[in-house]
Amino acid sequence: MRHIENAKMPLRDGVLQNYDLYQPDAEGAYPVILMRTPYTKASLTQERIYANVRRYTDHGYHVMVAECRGTGGSEGVLNANTASEYDDGVDTVVWIAAQPWCDGNVGMYGLSYFGFTQLAAAAEAPAALKAICPFMTQAMEPFGAQMTQTFNYGHLYWIYGQLIAQAERFIPDRAERERLLPILKEHAAKLDDYALLLPADRNPAALVAGAPLVNDYLALIRGMEDQAFWDTLRHPTDFRRAHTAMLHCTGWFDVCLNTTIHNWNAVMAQADAFTRDAARLIIGPWSHGGEFHTAFGAFNFGPENDGAGQDINGKMLAWFDCYLKGMRNDVRQWPTVRYFLLGRNEWRNAAAWPPAEAVPSPFYLREQGRLDQVAPVTDEAPDCYRYDPMTPAPAYAPGRAGQIDPLPDYAPLCERADVITYETQPLSAPVTVAGTVSLRLYAVTTAKDTDFACRLVDAYPDGREFLLTQGLIRAKWRKGFFQHSPVVPGEPAEYTIEVGNVGNCFLPGHRIKIHVSSALFPLYDRNLNTGEPSATCDHCETAQQQLLHDVAHASHLILPILPQADHAR
Repeated sequence: MRHIENAKMPLRDGVLQNYDLYQPDAEGAYPVILMRTPYTKASLTQERIYANVRRYTDHGYHVMVAECRGTGGSEGVLNANTASEYDDGVDTVVWIAAQPWCDGNVGMYGLSYFGFTQLAAAAEAPAALKAICPFMTQAMEPFGAQMTQTFNYGHLYWIYGQLIAQAERFIPDRAERERLLPILKEHAAKLDDYALLLPADRNPAALVAGAPLVNDYLALIRGMEDQAFWDTLRHPTDFRRAHTAMLHCTGWFDVCLNTTIHNWNAVMAQADAFTRDAARLIIGPWSHGGEFHTAFGAFNFGPENDGAGQDINGKMLAWFDCYLKGMRNDVRQWPTVRYFLLGRNEWRNAAAWPPAEAVPSPFYLREQGRLDQVAPVTDEAPDCYRYDPMTPAPAYAPGRAGQIDPLPDYAPLCERADVITYETQPLSAPVTVAGTVSLRLYAVTTAKDTDFACRLVDAYPDGREFLLTQGLIRAKWRKGFFQHSPVVPGEPAEYTIEVGNVGNCFLPGHRIKIHVSSALFPLYDRNLNTGEPSATCDHCETAQQQLLHDVAHASHLILPILPQADHAR
């Protein structure tokens, strides 16, 4: 294998992008597999699934790892909100295809941010980009934001991680770096506390004079209610022009599980027939990152199900063989969706996601915290709680602020007075849920605006509760993206919360349980209940919330349940 280090290619504005190129021993024109990453060239060797470059070069591919503008050895300035990745991705693909060592066929791979760089390029449809493998990523919404027009404080954590890890790149002047690094490290230790300060755009960590990237964070949080801001970032990403084979992949414990599936759904709804036909989705028992491990504390799904056991690297190679080299292998016969069913701990195939055979089944919120398949036949008193934005219900189990440990116990969160729970009786037979879970909630608030959130857990017989998925809706955007619909305080309103995607068999003795609250902090920014933009509002109000489950307002969870006969599989 030949290796060219720190070569440069020009982007359309003259910025030089740095790259390494790994080549087969024999000279010649080969397809190129590209990774575009902000995490420096080390990404290739630090991610276990991508580390075996020789497997690709021995198979007749060039492998290029390019550092996104403003990172590693590349010139320019990184935009933390990914504004430049569409054009830069196209420029990179076009430049590669024109080189004599490329046979005109380009593929891309990578995960997280460098999964997004693939989708950004594919959305712009460069002709040479024939196949991509976007794993565990966002695309429909900007990094650090959700389609609910809320922002994730984790984006500032990410920015601080990049600034401290690549300090020499982002702060090249030595004296300035020596001045800023102690300040950044001091702020990094206080990010949890700062997230509660008002207004959010006066967060001291985002106001460090001379620190790059933090202005991008301020632009993001201030732009949540500005359509023009979303447009400048080309979000929601438009896949109507895409024409490339896409192998999507995520894990049930991946922080990007639902965004990866959002991408899948958008591609299947928008892209041309070739792209839809040549799209596959894999959902495994994995968390975020290139390890694809399957051991989480007391849970172990077995080495046969981790990234090596499932030969994810080999699957990507077969994908490129099919779509970059035109080889006749079994890729086109792969199931459209392959997912690992938690609970039964086995792989399943489906022709679509959600699986077409899954039946949307209502489970009604009932008095005394029951979750019942029988709707109320008489009026029941609402469940009430007080939501105080200064003490928001957390998104993570205790001790997990800032990140998700895949399988902590969420039972302690039920002790909060602002978290209302509903659960079934212990199940006498297995219930298999596969698809997108939603909550149709009828509620009353005293606030001008507020949030409602839902968490679905698998409640074990010993009292432990394990997160399956969670989601939130902002009241004024309850009709959809930028469809403003003011709340009338004191009047019932209907909310449909996309709780998220699940593939889980609730076993006999277990209970299906949900937590309903008005915050998932800091995964979603707090609603301050004032109706004002949450980034710039400097005050908050408490809200009295009522969850309705009477005859006229039969709030219910909708679970996509596989037929009972399926349990015998």
